Amino acid sequence: TIDMAITKHQAETQMSRIYEEQAAILLTAMDGFWIVDMKGRLVEVNDAYCRMSGYTRDELLRMSIADFESNESKEEIATHIQQVMQDGCSRFERQHRHKNGHIIDVELSVNYLPTCDGRFFVTAQVLFEGKKGRPSRAWRRYSRTGRPCLRRVEI
Repeated sequence: TIDMAITKHQAETQMSRIYEEQAAILLTAMDGFWIVDMKGRLVEVNDAYCRMSGYTRDELLRMSIADFESNESKEEIATHIQQVMQDGCSRFERQHRHKNGHIIDVELSVNYLPTCDGRFFVTAQVLFEGKKGRPSRAWRRYSRTGRPCLRRVEI
């Protein structure tokens, strides 16, 4: 009937709007964001983490955590993944290797959602030194690139 078609169209429009809003939030977030599968491979990444790490989106999507994690071995990463799967979420500090080789100190917040194909949703925030909020050396190097923190998102 016409009423059902109108209701379906309204629901589809609403879902499309919600998807576009969520995509805009992730693309314009100042914190890095990635989605990782159960093997530690990146399946999605936002622009902020690309800028933070120095890698392009395409490069990151061909990588796993072990490719930029500077302290944990592949085995330690696998163990950590299993622990997050058991706990459902975790927050911890790590050191990631920037594309040019320097180390970035980050705090990661990870949520595991088994209902989403067993994916991990990760936010990465650069850590700052001292109580006055002075950026770490890694952040100072990153922020000197002169790139804008935000850019307009076409929806």
